[in-house]
Amino acid sequence: MADRDTGHESTCGTVDHDYEMRQGQIFEQMVNNVSEMESTSSFITAVGPVDSEPTNESTIQDLLRCALLEYDAQKQNRSLRFQWLEPHMAQQLVDHLQSILDSEQDSSEDYEKYFGLLRHLSRRFQILPLSLVIRDIRREGQNPVAGGGFADIWRGTLNEKHVCLKVLRLTLEQDETARNKIREQFCHEALVWRQLHHPNILPLLGVNIDLFHPSFCLISPWMENRDIITLLKKGNLQHSLPSILREIAAGLHYLHTRDPPLIHGDIRGGNILVKNDLHCCLADFGLTLVTTNSQVWSTTKGSMRWLAPEYVSSSGPNHTSRDVYAFGCTIVEILTQKLPFHDCKTDYNVMFQVMNGGRPTRPQDVWCPDDIWDLTTRCWAQTVEDRPSSYEIHDILQSVHGTRTAAFGDNDEDDGEEVVMAAPGPDATELEKIEYKRRQNSIAARRSRRRKLEYTRVLQLRVDELKMELEQWKTRAETLQEILRSHSIDFRFDGDEGV
Repeated sequence: MADRDTGHESTCGTVDHDYEMRQGQIFEQMVNNVSEMESTSSFITAVGPVDSEPTNESTIQDLLRCALLEYDAQKQNRSLRFQWLEPHMAQQLVDHLQSILDSEQDSSEDYEKYFGLLRHLSRRFQILPLSLVIRDIRREGQNPVAGGGFADIWRGTLNEKHVCLKVLRLTLEQDETARNKIREQFCHEALVWRQLHHPNILPLLGVNIDLFHPSFCLISPWMENRDIITLLKKGNLQHSLPSILREIAAGLHYLHTRDPPLIHGDIRGGNILVKNDLHCCLADFGLTLVTTNSQVWSTTKGSMRWLAPEYVSSSGPNHTSRDVYAFGCTIVEILTQKLPFHDCKTDYNVMFQVMNGGRPTRPQDVWCPDDIWDLTTRCWAQTVEDRPSSYEIHDILQSVHGTRTAAFGDNDEDDGEEVVMAAPGPDATELEKIEYKRRQNSIAARRSRRRKLEYTRVLQLRVDELKMELEQWKTRAETLQEILRSHSIDFRFDGDEGV
């Protein structure tokens, strides 16, 4: 680490020269070996609480270095809780981290580390970056324009542009502890959502904490076209069904390839909005998962008609396969423009069918080719590990669509590359074992599909050759027929019309 000016009042120390030298030595030791927890703890204890407010870029950078060192150490030692960081300093650090993330947008090698530290500090101090808080906003009308199971939708105005205001119904929750927990998670999900940058993910503009107090308000762009099902029913969408499915899968693939993977939790037609350019984007990221701590909403767990069987009867740890199952149901919803299990009148009937392996029937009299139906049935497999990964869904829909496009973002893997995961060890968690098995199944399925595609390609080449030969024989036959006619011989070949 660079030597520090003894006259400079460091954010993480005092002006005493000997003390600064000792501090620098501890920093150097931590950089060389973060795993030495005794040194880390000694450092945090030695520097004590920070009570001076940073006034320039260098002190902010000092603060960031201190926080990153403890964050790295904290991955191994959960007892470190940033005791040395004062709340007002934490706010400035969170603001600085958000400005870094806004400028980098996934391009920096340190992006995930900055993002992880931001999430940790946000939860630790229950704060949000000030850049996320939007105050100059107005709501339109006296009543919401729509409402869901846990939130109301208002139309608002920001800088003379229409925006969507989603307000969580915290007032329904009587338990103050649960209400505070929901508010904390609500802010955390908003923080995560704010970092997502993808054409098929609805952007979060910010939050407001005053307009609907005590509830929080999430602010996103207003979509005049509303959701995909509403637009499809109007019948004026100049957008192919394969393209729609591809764009939904693109957003899902982006979420699942974050580190750690992000789970949407409520994939369905109503949460797939259509932008002005008629491209689709996923909305309501993570909000259903926030409400699972509430007694008021504990029975919903997400929309029942799209809910995977393993979450119907229990509340196990969330996994990306939950979204995959819901995507399968959403395919049927989009193709038919009807709810999954539309013939079931109640959610109880749906739940009974799902738990017994029942699924929606194959749509009739609509576009539903075999490869799409095969993908659909695999997505809602009863066993979690039998469902395809979002990468495999991405791969299959690209072949259905015909061409690769940039809609899948910058995170596409090479089609020819198969990422081999090491077999889980004896200490692996159940989710790690499931993910390994699902990945192996995906690799096997991809290899099988490639063989099938190659076989199909060879057959198609042979068919093209035969067609060419047929055209050649047809030309020869027509020539011979003209020669015979020139000699006043009327002769017709058998099957001439078929030739």
